[in-house]
Order: sequence, then C-alpha cells, then structure tokens
Amino acid sequence: MKGVEVRKLFTDPKTDDATLLAKEKELNGLKVNLMDKKAEMKVEWRKILTPQQIRMLDRMHRRHGWHRYHHRRHHVWHNHGHHQAPMRKGPRQGPAAKMGQ
Repeated sequence: MKGVEVRKLFTDPKTDDATLLAKEKELNGLKVNLMDKKAEMKVEWRKILTPQQIRMLDRMHRRHGWHRYHHRRHHVWHNHGHHQAPMRKGPRQGPAAKMGQ
C-alpha cells in the first residue's frame, strides 16, 4: 500500500520534493526490512535441510529462477491488455481433456 501512496504523491503536481523524497525513503526502508526478514527466514529454513538438500539448492534456484522471471513478465504483459489466448490446434490434451471424455 505504501507503493500506491508514493505513486499517488508522485503523480500529484502539488506534492513538494521533500514530501516525495521522505515517502520514497520510508518505502525503501520497508523494502530493506522485508529483504532482511526474507534472509533470516532462508537461514532458518536452511537449518532443517539435510546436507544433500542444501547442495541441491543451487540447481533448484537456477531451474526456478527463469520461471519466476517469465511469470513476472507474463503477469505484466497480461495485466496491460496485451494478452491474447493462444489458438488451439487439434484436440485438447492432458488431464482436463480426459475428464470431459
């Protein structure tokens, strides 16, 4: 919600520079606190993993990192009205199609 507040202030021509900068700094401080909490959670989460699972983390992050990037781009693309559903060719496949048979 702070991000929305900052955007509203930024787009209001009456907002003075000092107010805008103060809100930006407040938002940045909250982001840093959130990043710190996430880091602490990762450390705690890592404590319950086996050594083998810890070694596998690098592979998992590399494999899923692209997925998060792709999802984020799709989300932005879809929410700005650029998304057009792909046209299907041929019969439907997968579990949903089997349920309809």
